[in-house]
Amino acid sequence: MKNLAIMILVIVFASILFQPFFEMVEIFSEKAQIDSAVESAAKSARLTGFKLTDIRDLEKKFNFDMYSEDENFISVFCEVFSATLKLDYLYVSDNKAYFRSNNVRYNDFVVEFQYDADYPDECHIIVTTEYKFKRNYLKEFVGDNSFELVRERTLFARMEN
Repeated sequence: MKNLAIMILVIVFASILFQPFFEMVEIFSEKAQIDSAVESAAKSARLTGFKLTDIRDLEKKFNFDMYSEDENFISVFCEVFSATLKLDYLYVSDNKAYFRSNNVRYNDFVVEFQYDADYPDECHIIVTTEYKFKRNYLKEFVGDNSFELVRERTLFARMEN
């Protein structure tokens, strides 16, 4: 009976001790999923969101014009990103796209597109969301719920032959 009590005590202490490590593993897996979604959305947007201004020189520039009739970089990125992570694409305002989660896995996302009109062949993407804690132990350790997952990518308008 004494051995059973010691074994239960060891299991309880081990679960308390290893709980933050399991939460960290989940944080890394969510970062990897967000990175994968950003990469696939960027690849699709890079392939379809070009504006070929000079056919002879093949000077490639991203099409950031939201009012053009052609597919633009931001709308293609938002469609693929929302489909990959199962999000609702809400709207774009001031080069920021807003998404709402369809399930309880994620909080809302904000994707910011930073580009310069003088250099339309380059775009910096910043994806931000607040992490939704799965276990209360690490949530209490952090204090408030403001643990943000931020992923950044810089894309260039290049096509490989």
